[in-house]
Amino acid sequence: MSEVSKCVLAVSALALAACGNSDATASEEPAPAAGASAAEASPPATPAAGPAEKPLIPRRFQGQFDYNSSTACQNPDTFMSIGPDWISRQGGAPEAVVTAQDVGGNSVELEYAPDPEYPGEDQRFGLTLSANGQNLTVSFPQMSGMNYVRCAGKPRSKAELERLQAEADSGIPAKYRGRWSVESEAACTANDIDDIVVEKDRVRLQDGAVTKLSDFERIDNYNYQATGAYTTSDFEGEPFKLTLRIRGEGTVLVYDMWEQGTTVYDRRCD
Repeated sequence: MSEVSKCVLAVSALALAACGNSDATASEEPAPAAGASAAEASPPATPAAGPAEKPLIPRRFQGQFDYNSSTACQNPDTFMSIGPDWISRQGGAPEAVVTAQDVGGNSVELEYAPDPEYPGEDQRFGLTLSANGQNLTVSFPQMSGMNYVRCAGKPRSKAELERLQAEADSGIPAKYRGRWSVESEAACTANDIDDIVVEKDRVRLQDGAVTKLSDFERIDNYNYQATGAYTTSDFEGEPFKLTLRIRGEGTVLVYDMWEQGTTVYDRRCD
């Protein structure tokens, strides 16, 4: 064996002996990949958290508010909810706010996104807090201010408000549907000539006619508006606006056809 070969074997033996004498816990750590630098072998450092993104609408204005009245803060469907860059009025779909200018400790000037149906309409409005942030005044150009009070509790999220609006756009909710009648001896019987049947997209009348419904709009949890069209097998009338309103514990339905009259159905048949 050459002198070079002997030296190589000697070095290898020493290396194996050194490994055998090393701390046992060190042998459990994975070795860095061949050719990897120390930086590559070390776990990546967690990036430092940056500053929280500043909301468009200042946080002191965010929350849920209701008209300042004796019944304030009792029905979430009348609330105005204010988020980081949106506002929902009376439980409706969130409307995007595109600009905000903080003009003082208690006031901010905002602007909604342009309305495609009324592109020239002024979308600016202002919010002013008072009473240590518990009162809110909403003002629009050329209009007197509207007064609100702050309501306790967690506001509805943007996702929840959008879900409620999507349900409204798809038709009349289930709690309005079914057979309704006017209180009488014949109510809800085969001889009842006054009952109606409310379905997702129509109201069926006793004489076989149908009022087809479209353009649904959720006013709040108890009021829905729609466009109706009285239809028979050989006739379809002009569209008209109507409102379906639930009262009591869901036991009374008000069928308001605006100029064409209102009927109160005070008996749920099913």
